[in-house]
Amino acid sequence: MKKIFYFFVILTAIFLVISCNKKEEAQQDSSTNKYLKTLFSKEPSKNDLQWSNKAANQLDWYSAGNYCKNLNEGGFSDWKLPNIDELRTLIQYNSGTETGGTCKVSEKSRKLSRKNRTDDCEGSVEEGINYNKLGDEGWFWSSSVVSDSSGFAWGVNFQSADVDFLPANGSQDIRCVRHSANKASAKPPQTEPVNIESLLWSNKAPYEMNRQEAINYCKKLNEGGFSRWRLPSIGELRRTIKNCSGSQYEGSCQVSAYPNKCLAHNCWSKNCSCDEIESHNQGYYSVLGDDETVVLWSSSRTDSSNFGWIVDFSNGGINLASTNINLNVRCVTPYISDESY
Repeated sequence: MKKIFYFFVILTAIFLVISCNKKEEAQQDSSTNKYLKTLFSKEPSKNDLQWSNKAANQLDWYSAGNYCKNLNEGGFSDWKLPNIDELRTLIQYNSGTETGGTCKVSEKSRKLSRKNRTDDCEGSVEEGINYNKLGDEGWFWSSSVVSDSSGFAWGVNFQSADVDFLPANGSQDIRCVRHSANKASAKPPQTEPVNIESLLWSNKAPYEMNRQEAINYCKKLNEGGFSRWRLPSIGELRRTIKNCSGSQYEGSCQVSAYPNKCLAHNCWSKNCSCDEIESHNQGYYSVLGDDETVVLWSSSRTDSSNFGWIVDFSNGGINLASTNINLNVRCVTPYISDESY
């Protein structure tokens, strides 16, 4: 009887050992697979950004943009060079430069001048720390240019989590990025176009896009029974601003396409914006109800082909943005307009 008892005890012990080993192996496999998916970026990330493999060769900033534009990887061809905000999402273990950190350099906030790089943007080197979520080291290009210095662009040094500007003709590493949400599946809101002062405005596009994509989107748009849509000029876009006397239509801000054309960067002044509203402003600055997260492209460019004029509804402001970043879009019909197109 004792022999039978010991026999069952031994069998039970063997079974438990095997089960534990299988569970541990499964956990290791799951952890490894999760790591590989993150590393090789074939699965969408939580922030809706999907990353390419690192380019085989370093390139200068001018070539980096073309490399990403022409990249076909993982079955996708809509890759682009990440802006500085997108590149900073890869930083970890540095409270100053990771997303939401105290470093103020940002494409979305248009804080891209040299003075925006403060001590908070400097990284630090600690042994055994990898500051990149994908395991990269060294300098990587962003698409964001330095707004007050031609020939310079922003980048990140993942050796130290440092955010800094570099000569655009230098060679650095590259990872391209795409938004994992399928643009084709996004459905625009089912509302009628809005008439403001004899201009008919479309619904806000269901996804963000760069300036050239915005122009093409409006040309192809068919909405509300209308098909002659186009991207509005900055003067037309100013008609959608309210509660900001300087930037709204015929306000003291000089930026305009008509009648007194002033589109150079030095046309901008402090009269071109109001106080920023941090919390949800329920469309305080927008006639169309766009809240503080909305920044709309205009068709008007500045004296540099790399920058275009935009309207930011977080402060009712008129500002400049690099033409290759993704922003919101509303189109306008050439219904009745006193703007020059």
